[in-house]
Amino acid sequence: MHRLLIVDDEPYTVDGLHEMLQEADLPEMDLYRAYSAIEAIEWLNRVKIDIVLSDIRMPGMDGLRLLKEIRSRWPRCKVIFLTGMNEMSCVRQALRDGSIDYILKTEGDEPIVRAIGSAIEALQEEWRRDQFVLDAQARVRQAMPSLRNGWFRRLLLHGAEDAGLSAARLAELECPLDADSKLLPVLARVDRWPEEMNGSDRTLLQFAFENIMAELLEGAKLQTVFVDEHYTMLLLQRPDGSEPSGPFRDEEAMSGYVTGTLETAQSICTRLLRLPVSVICSLAFVSWDGLAVAYYRMRRKLVVGIGQGENMQLLSCGGSGPRPTGERLPTLLSRQRERLDIALESGRLEEAADAISSAIGHSGEYATSVA
Repeated sequence: MHRLLIVDDEPYTVDGLHEMLQEADLPEMDLYRAYSAIEAIEWLNRVKIDIVLSDIRMPGMDGLRLLKEIRSRWPRCKVIFLTGMNEMSCVRQALRDGSIDYILKTEGDEPIVRAIGSAIEALQEEWRRDQFVLDAQARVRQAMPSLRNGWFRRLLLHGAEDAGLSAARLAELECPLDADSKLLPVLARVDRWPEEMNGSDRTLLQFAFENIMAELLEGAKLQTVFVDEHYTMLLLQRPDGSEPSGPFRDEEAMSGYVTGTLETAQSICTRLLRLPVSVICSLAFVSWDGLAVAYYRMRRKLVVGIGQGENMQLLSCGGSGPRPTGERLPTLLSRQRERLDIALESGRLEEAADAISSAIGHSGEYATSVA
């Protein structure tokens, strides 16, 4: 229900308008009366007012000054001024200052009712527009995890430049990572899903794995990327203001801490989730520009280093080495390469042995079982 405030220094005018509006064919409203601009301000301080019907000429504080007071308290309040023929200069100023309408006192009651009806329609339209915006914002919030994951998948597959990396973009995606700091990448693979498990159950366990890692690595900046139903990339950064003696005090200490923590995570996944998970952890932090190359190499090293093994841990030198020559990154990460991954993981190693050996160096890696 809307609230309308009638303001005039002449009591009979206020009371007459109040009586007329009570009987007018308008949506139900709460009507308030003020017999001066000062009294009107008292009402404005007390309750939210939606519409003000005011005389423009009043002693002490005129309608123009009152309009400023209204705007400072209730910016969306609709103001309708009652005026005389000799007050048109004030009316023009009022329209410039945000009054939505004015009515000559000689016009009678009908124009006043029409103006109030228009003000109510304007308020309802604003409310509908606000609801559309709120609904859109709610849908964006609901879709944010998917939008964020999609953007990071693009980053991993095509690189930072193609994804449009920036601090503003990370903020839009509500990502905790810093665009100017290096990352420690960790790639995890679900080695085997139970045959009876459907897609929604698999998604649920992926989120459970994310929660396990977030708890074990509490304090570090963490962004999880679900690449597909088997692969999950963890992107880690040192927290702001890391304690000098803490596990995140420098890159070397954090790398060692994360490596040790992964073994615990694998054990929890095996024991609680009944999932065998293998991981590859970079021994070195990488830049955002080098992240796609690091992902490309880590994924293939994970396949070559352990093949069909389960619950294995592999350490990699990361993406600090030179980019493979003769090919651009988008080509390396094309759908043809993704099909190659599937062939490798299915045990058809001979099918792609030459391509793998040319793209991957075998230095800086070793595998250990944590089963």
